[in-house]
Amino acid sequence: MQPALAIVPGQLPKFWDRSAIFMANLQSIFYGNTGETQALQDEIQTLDCYGGRLIPIINLLFGGGANLLTVEAPPEESLLAYHRDVLGLSLPELLHVPHQRFERLMHG
Repeated sequence: MQPALAIVPGQLPKFWDRSAIFMANLQSIFYGNTGETQALQDEIQTLDCYGGRLIPIINLLFGGGANLLTVEAPPEESLLAYHRDVLGLSLPELLHVPHQRFERLMHG
């Protein structure tokens, strides 16, 4: 049996109807492998602000309500205003956790 396919222009598919806590810490993605981390840094340029790219999509993916996104660098307020006020997106609660603090939490 083939799954039903619906093409609905202008509408997003239904994602998960639950809440999430999402840790956007790219500097720790390779668990201490500094070579891999440096290779990623060379591709992206600034790892600490990359997690901010998740801000507009977390509440789209997890539609259950109070979502929390931790980011390594505080996002630009003008970007948040654009997503919220111009695009009309709901945004997750944001928690700024610098990489050094994240490392202390993870390693005692």
